[in-house]
Amino acid sequence: MCSSDLANYGPANFDTRHNFSADLLWNSPKLSRHLLETILGGWTLGAKFYLYSGRPFTVIDSQIPGFLSPTAGGQVIADLLTPSALGIHCTDVNTRCLTTSEFATSATQNDFGNISPNSFRGPGYFDMDTQLSKKIPVTERMAFQLGASAYNVLNHPNFANPNNNVAVGSFGTITSTISSPTSIYGTAQGALVSGRVLVVFGKFNF
Repeated sequence: MCSSDLANYGPANFDTRHNFSADLLWNSPKLSRHLLETILGGWTLGAKFYLYSGRPFTVIDSQIPGFLSPTAGGQVIADLLTPSALGIHCTDVNTRCLTTSEFATSATQNDFGNISPNSFRGPGYFDMDTQLSKKIPVTERMAFQLGASAYNVLNHPNFANPNNNVAVGSFGTITSTISSPTSIYGTAQGALVSGRVLVVFGKFNF
């Protein structure tokens, strides 16, 4: 732990150290026989994979600004008392990864924190989206396309960072999920669309 000015520096809130994404696209081959082409041809399968490491978070004490001044605002980093907890990764939704005993109380802390911002990491992220469609020709230039898209097709829960406020009872516990970066509803929709979302679509291309 460090009490110098360097302690004010830390990772950005959006710092994702490991980020992997991949796209898969398969088109069924053209078949010479008309009947086989009608049944087995024109299929397209697509998939997108996301795999991220956990994002950082800062442990704060929301009661400290009130102790400093009745008009004080903002956030104050909590003092860490257990150096071995520094840099811990919170990944288990069923286990409290940090405890209040590892930090100073608002009554005993007399500074603005003894560790850098974003000194802890939350759970990682995994998601797979898929799409299956079939093209049905009408003329040489016109065709119907019918298919379905599945966002978070595995219905895999991705959890948010744990509660980072030592002044509340749920401190150190993960209580919410986050949504997929791609969805029929757009991005940043929160836990309301964090599960599997199925969409059936039809198009007429000309």
